[in-house]
Amino acid sequence: MSTIKSTPKKLTRTRRHTKLDKILAGEVPKKQKNIRTARDSGSAPQKKARDILAMTPKKKKKTGKPQYIVRDDYFYEAKRLGYRARSAFKLLDIQEKYNIIRTGMKVLDIASAPGSWLQVLAKMVGPTGIIAGVDIQKIEGLGYQNVHVFQGDVFVTEPIIEFLKGIHDNKETSQKRSNLNEEGVPKGGVQKKYDEGGTEGGVQRTIFSEVYKMDCITSDIAAHTTGQTGVDQYRSVELNLAILDIADIFLRKGGTLVLKVFVGEDIDDLIGPIKARYTVLHKCKPKACRERSFEEYFVCQGKKD
Repeated sequence: MSTIKSTPKKLTRTRRHTKLDKILAGEVPKKQKNIRTARDSGSAPQKKARDILAMTPKKKKKTGKPQYIVRDDYFYEAKRLGYRARSAFKLLDIQEKYNIIRTGMKVLDIASAPGSWLQVLAKMVGPTGIIAGVDIQKIEGLGYQNVHVFQGDVFVTEPIIEFLKGIHDNKETSQKRSNLNEEGVPKGGVQKKYDEGGTEGGVQRTIFSEVYKMDCITSDIAAHTTGQTGVDQYRSVELNLAILDIADIFLRKGGTLVLKVFVGEDIDDLIGPIKARYTVLHKCKPKACRERSFEEYFVCQGKKD
């Protein structure tokens, strides 16, 4: 295994970045205790997240032992109820504890495939709500009119902006058409007009204004696990730091963010930025999580800006 030479006097990168460099190079860093260095201003969390997601674990040698497949009560109950994965019960448990989703809300679900969370969310928000799902993998039709799916990279924001704007504008247009009288004027009101410059009342509309933002963002994203706890936990922190940046763009003020987290020694590097952005942080381990798993969910409520 190749080694990375260091020059402490000239080194400007943090120990945290060095650790990531080793991971990206395919090396497994030795366990380092209580690394708490923050990201510097020159880091690119979204690029790091894409690199981490692109990694695939090395194939394990066959040992003759059967692979571990979760076929517990949640697995069979998901099949019985028509959910695409047992993870649906994790979101149901979170909802039961914190009541984060309500009728009519707009929700963005990140890493939606195969679609079990979309199924749950569609029922929670009802026909007046909007569910937008984004995943790099294709999600087959779910059959819900309030669910809209985009196949693409959530860390490339421009297409997502257009996707969410299109959903909102299409729904608004449909609602306006159903509320027009024979003259094409809203019933009981006056039709608003926009000039060629894209303004209403002299105010320029922003590229992604508050009206397009979501009430809640849910994320079940995770990288391929390596079986090495320290590496998997570190990757989870990096991914969720990038999701925090995504929520800065797409989540409205006062909104809620749900993150899947692999808890480990680096977790304070994620908790700090969360508390800087949200007024309340709940940590929970849904009943459907495996007992031996270090997986938890962070429910971040009350987005500050």
